[in-house]
Amino acid sequence: MSYGIEADGKHSEYTTTGTGTAYIFQDGGVTQGSWSKAGRSSQFVFKDAAGKEVQLVAGQTWVSIVSDSSSVHYSP
Repeated sequence: MSYGIEADGKHSEYTTTGTGTAYIFQDGGVTQGSWSKAGRSSQFVFKDAAGKEVQLVAGQTWVSIVSDSSSVHYSP
């Protein structure tokens, strides 16, 4: 997601509409794909590399946002 600093210089600002790379970690594995969000009041949609919507496992979900997906490193 695009990242910036608010005009007050104290708060982060992320652009949460559009599309981007996603890494979805659940059940001990990772699915690489994409995220999309059509508008401010829309829900996020996560898809795998084949374009199929990824269903998130029921329960608590954490979303971590990074401005550069090349900085994401993980070990399966």
